[in-house]
Amino acid sequence: MSVTRYCTHKGKLKSALLGLGLLATCAFVPAAMAQQTQLLPSNYFAGQALSTTSDLKVTAQTLTVLPAQDLIIATGDVELSAEGYLIRAQRVVYNKRTREVELLGDIAVKDPDGLVYVADKANLTGDFRQGFLENLIFQDEAGYWLSAAEAEIKPNRSLDLNDADITPCGTCVDEKGREIGWRIKAVRIVRDTEEKTIYFERPSMVFAGVPIATIPYLTIPDPSLTDYDELLKARLSYSSELGVGIAYPGFILHDPRTNLTLTPTIFTNQGVLGQLDWSHSTKVTSVKVTGYGIYQFNPSAFAGKLGERNLRGAAQAKAVYTPTEQLTVGGAYTLFSDRSFLTDYDVGDREGSYAVNRVYGTYLEGDSYIDGRIEQYVGLGESGAANEAQQALIAPKVEANHVQQLANDWGEVRLSGKLVHLERDSDHATTVNGTPHVFGFEGAKSHLTLEAGWTNQWVAPGGLLIAPYLGVRGDYAQYNGASGHAQAPAADVVYSATPIAALDVSWPLVGTDSSGTKHYFAPRLQIVSRGGPTNTGITNDDAQSFVFDDTNLFSFNRFSDEDRQDSGTRVAIGGQYNADFGNGRWVDIVVGQSYHIGGTNAAAVANPNQTGIGSGADQSPSYIVAGIQGAPLDGITLGAKTLIDPSNGQVARGSVAGQYSGDIFSAGAFYNYAHRSVAPGATQDRHEVGGNVRFNIDDYWSVGAYSNYDIADQSFVSYGSDLTYDDGYLGGTIYYNRSSANTLDPKDTIGAKLNLKMIGDYAYDYDF
Repeated sequence: MSVTRYCTHKGKLKSALLGLGLLATCAFVPAAMAQQTQLLPSNYFAGQALSTTSDLKVTAQTLTVLPAQDLIIATGDVELSAEGYLIRAQRVVYNKRTREVELLGDIAVKDPDGLVYVADKANLTGDFRQGFLENLIFQDEAGYWLSAAEAEIKPNRSLDLNDADITPCGTCVDEKGREIGWRIKAVRIVRDTEEKTIYFERPSMVFAGVPIATIPYLTIPDPSLTDYDELLKARLSYSSELGVGIAYPGFILHDPRTNLTLTPTIFTNQGVLGQLDWSHSTKVTSVKVTGYGIYQFNPSAFAGKLGERNLRGAAQAKAVYTPTEQLTVGGAYTLFSDRSFLTDYDVGDREGSYAVNRVYGTYLEGDSYIDGRIEQYVGLGESGAANEAQQALIAPKVEANHVQQLANDWGEVRLSGKLVHLERDSDHATTVNGTPHVFGFEGAKSHLTLEAGWTNQWVAPGGLLIAPYLGVRGDYAQYNGASGHAQAPAADVVYSATPIAALDVSWPLVGTDSSGTKHYFAPRLQIVSRGGPTNTGITNDDAQSFVFDDTNLFSFNRFSDEDRQDSGTRVAIGGQYNADFGNGRWVDIVVGQSYHIGGTNAAAVANPNQTGIGSGADQSPSYIVAGIQGAPLDGITLGAKTLIDPSNGQVARGSVAGQYSGDIFSAGAFYNYAHRSVAPGATQDRHEVGGNVRFNIDDYWSVGAYSNYDIADQSFVSYGSDLTYDDGYLGGTIYYNRSSANTLDPKDTIGAKLNLKMIGDYAYDYDF
């Protein structure tokens, strides 16, 4: 059993909860947001004269000049500007000798950076950059409010605030008079721009008007000076091997370009894990290095595993160089004491159960794209070495695409190319009820593909759309035959050329009937002929996914990548119908079928990957594909997809779903079916049904539940429930989820989530 969750912080003052972050937990996306209070109307200073120099521009109902005292006194709707500041008040006293300004009544200030604040009284010096204010309310450009009974503006825009609080939603009171959102209250808040920190004295957190917690003090780096999302991650965790873990980051060095932070994590069963993060950035570069280390007090908790050792650790580095907007170059690398360290302690950058070492470069400009990379997938966990041996080392992979528009409406030319070299140390294969499924063969393989094509679209009389395509594809592939698998190919080198010709014809018809319903109908006919082989890559490493439906019925090549391609000549026939009935009611229908009329049907070719077999495209005529979706009534959406065998009318694959959303509740349901023939090796049909429901308790509270049930196995696949609060500024949920033993990750999970707008997302869950 284990639990680990990060708390990710966002936006201005996003770290103000780091000291309280262990109280709550998890990412939550607000569903609806109350209207945010604006401190001042957006046009409040519109029309006021702006002075960007030390020369004052003043307007008022009454203006008095006292030369003996060097005073200028303005009263009544005073408008004042100098040094880029715009100021309004009821009374202004300006001392020309000391350059001090006293403001009284309805004070509003907009500084040169566009930040706005209001106060009842202010005494400002140093060209308005220093001074004292009473009853200050400050609004940041991100929208949060900072209020203080007394405030002092110090040199370099440092602040000293007494009896202060921070909110994301102004007064945080909704139209019914209820307190919403979050609020941090503190006896004193000090923002030190020299030390680049913010200090809270006796801060407390209030959620929706309810006090949650108070701590003696809190010091955090100033979030307005740099973006350090990836550095600050407060953390609470638990596992039976590690015990309870509590982490809190502390900055050693913090400036706009360089950050160095030390994050100790105290584990009750293993000791202290140290995490040191260093990052540096410029306008064109970004570098980050992270190191982890621990001396385990109880290595026997990992008895018989890779983690049974005292000293464990890892290091990760990544860099990005962007010299121009079009070009990006980067890389990442991982080192570790043992393959299980990152997964045991749930740290580091990972992609599933792998750490990826890579070097890459990408160029994108207009209609041109080039990407080149070398990637090594390093297996993690107890089975990491075996998994890594089955994963291919990609060295290199280069892709390029360019589209050239021709003059005088002659259409466009499309150029593309791809070069891949793979090396795999062992076969990656399995067997399902005696049917082999190979995901990759041991050995080294290279594949180069180049393709050039021309296309255009002509509009014939009556609105008929005619789109021809002419192209050619060339492939070179070699494989060293290192695999001993029974279905592995021998060592080979192959060359192939594939001429491609296609013609796509559609006839869009649009009309409106007497009831005002708008109709769109487009019958479509496509002929595609490809003259080359289907097995262009010798082994199939990148084109194993093949799902035949309405989305690829009219694709020139239905295979997902370059190691396989369509072959022969086929005709696809279909159409789309759409009706807009008004008032949010509509329907969209797509139906079609293809006929293989010559050459080899690539989807029907036997292969160790089982790609295309049972897809419905392996038959001629193919299975009929159809899809329908629409909204027949307000708040209701329905949809269905199906794959039908035309020889007997049997449904090979189908799904039906519906969703209702209303003021009181929302609910949805689905049913999925797949005949055993569409999944080679399957011995029974798949039937799965599921649904979800959510009841709105009031404006902000709701309770929901869901379940998925396998009818064939007569067991629940998953189910769960939650209680959720969301006012747009404060959101959270507590939940329970269960996934059954016939899923990839069977477990029971209880957890909680919290979202604080402008500060961050917090999460905690427990698996058992």
